[in-house]
Amino acid sequence: IRMSEDGDWLAISLFDDQTQTRYVQLDSLSSTDEPVRFQGNAINAMAFDASSSFLAYNHNNEIRIVDLKRMQIVQALVGHTSSVECFEFIQDGSFLVSGSGDRTLRKWSLDSGAEVWSVMAHRNSVRDVAVSPGGTTIATVGADNSVRLWQGQLGRLLCEIQASQPDVWKAEFVHGGQQLALQYGRSAIGLLDGAP
Repeated sequence: IRMSEDGDWLAISLFDDQTQTRYVQLDSLSSTDEPVRFQGNAINAMAFDASSSFLAYNHNNEIRIVDLKRMQIVQALVGHTSSVECFEFIQDGSFLVSGSGDRTLRKWSLDSGAEVWSVMAHRNSVRDVAVSPGGTTIATVGADNSVRLWQGQLGRLLCEIQASQPDVWKAEFVHGGQQLALQYGRSAIGLLDGAP
């Protein structure tokens, strides 16, 4: 479940038992319009851009971009060779970064739909991505229990941090990008200081 930045939209990933299909349902919280559904498969991730103009969701190995004004899919970002596990819009909304079971981190141009760069990010699946304010640094969390920081412009590896506890799952830049918060397992949280 995800809510848009402006609070107008709620996106929910659902499964219809009767038709055996998965879909993303968009509900407007500011009107009485009927919910809109977009079919998907193996939906692992959803995200709204900062302006609440677009919703991204994964459909197997691709990322679909929905224009919320026109209520239609306007782009499909194709390149991952395994299920997309995570993605995040870069703050200005012109780029998106994604991680996948294929172990890659990819940066996409939303103007053209083209892949800007791709790097082999981890030895196992990429579980999560986080983008610092301004998009200068990207953090990835891998199923190999490592956290890696990447230069956002070119995808160059800045550093690798072996997690202090097992089972690291999520990352989020906090305090203006000066710290990286990590979620371990179901309940433990840690902070890394001095994130670039």
